[in-house]
Amino acid sequence: MNWQDIIQENRKIIRNGIVIIALLVVVLIGLLIANQIIDNKDKYVADTPAQTPATVSETSPSQYLEDLHAIIQQEYKDKMYGYQIAEGKLLEDGSWYITTIYEPQKSQWDLATDTYRIILHQDSNQWQIVAKPSLIFSYTDYPDIPREIIFSANEL
Repeated sequence: MNWQDIIQENRKIIRNGIVIIALLVVVLIGLLIANQIIDNKDKYVADTPAQTPATVSETSPSQYLEDLHAIIQQEYKDKMYGYQIAEGKLLEDGSWYITTIYEPQKSQWDLATDTYRIILHQDSNQWQIVAKPSLIFSYTDYPDIPREIIFSANEL
């Protein structure tokens, strides 16, 4: 009996062995990748400052709500048709306002639409839009806005 006959007789065993080895290699690679991701995540978390939502001011936004929403509506009047502005939040010392702009669902069967975030800032008793409506804000796009404000806006 030569080696070709041995291989032919044990073909199923050899094929199953190769499949098992291939599966073990895939699992091992997956574990190595998962371990690398976890190591990088721990490094990223350790290297970045804590990102916590900004403290909500004691001032209720309701006294400013009409004025703040009027500023947004005036700036984006042509694009606001069908959209509503959420109540939002005043943050830090009451000089930052974050809110969302959304198109309400007309029935339970409608698909949800995108929600846009917007940031306003009060400087010298004047409110200004400092971050245009966006799905999400990036710290690099708005270096003058405190990270806590951007983080809180992205959490809305």
